[in-house]
Amino acid sequence: MREHVEVNYIHHGDALGLLTARPFEQQPASLRKVDFIEQARSLNIYSQYVKSVISNYRGPRLKSFSTTSFRRDIGATVAAQQLFKRLGCRGFSHSYVSAITGFPYRLKREVNLRVAITSQADLYYPPRIRRFLQRHDKNHIYVDGYPAIGFALGRIIGRSWFIIILQSDIAYSVPAYVREHFRGWRKVLFAAILRHARGRADSVYLCPASATMDGSFPPGWKPKEMPSSWSNIYDRTAAEFAMKVFDLPKAVDIQIYSRHRPVYCKQFHKLSLDDAAAESLETLYSSLWLE
Repeated sequence: MREHVEVNYIHHGDALGLLTARPFEQQPASLRKVDFIEQARSLNIYSQYVKSVISNYRGPRLKSFSTTSFRRDIGATVAAQQLFKRLGCRGFSHSYVSAITGFPYRLKREVNLRVAITSQADLYYPPRIRRFLQRHDKNHIYVDGYPAIGFALGRIIGRSWFIIILQSDIAYSVPAYVREHFRGWRKVLFAAILRHARGRADSVYLCPASATMDGSFPPGWKPKEMPSSWSNIYDRTAAEFAMKVFDLPKAVDIQIYSRHRPVYCKQFHKLSLDDAAAESLETLYSSLWLE
């Protein structure tokens, strides 16, 4: 079954603080955005960021919106700050999607773990971030026309999840303001994978950066040296989630491309999902997602 859950993080400048500072008047079930903005003015909680948040809530083309949904999303944003603070990164709206398709290369059938955190048209983004997402055309994966923020590929073998690839296109070779907005994508993605794995796996394994090099490039594309960023993506992520180096009794094929020679790896970073830290983080993350 495809997993698709979202976090609508309505946070821009001072907007969240102002919108939670005072209760709004009794509101109808549906309200025009221009009326909501005027109500904010009357309550002395107006700013350019409040206007931006309201105008772009669920997409700039939407003229009216559900006040119940807005209050729910504001509350979820306040709660989400706990997660992002714990992960040590800034927050951003995203959806977690499993069983993703549309890769430019044919993957092996055994690569049966294909997940991503993606941007989404009806989630909140500051205006220039939204404009970038709408025009960005150099991404491995798109979901409903919007680019993935980061994706993971791996294998599910019994009760073990093996993460072979953690990658992001919009974290590199994009304007600095975009990189800054999505800073921490790898930790957000990995935390989402832990939530997804809960009840489905006993352990999650992450491939070391050095080993990933051998199974993640198509023929003729492999660089002579490992990209410097890969140590952060793989090995630093493992350290930040307190994963331990583990030698498997039997090597696992980490080749992701169809019709290419196997690449075997025995040593992985391992996190047991019954560990107190993993369970605590997964519980916190689960409370933020809207099924």
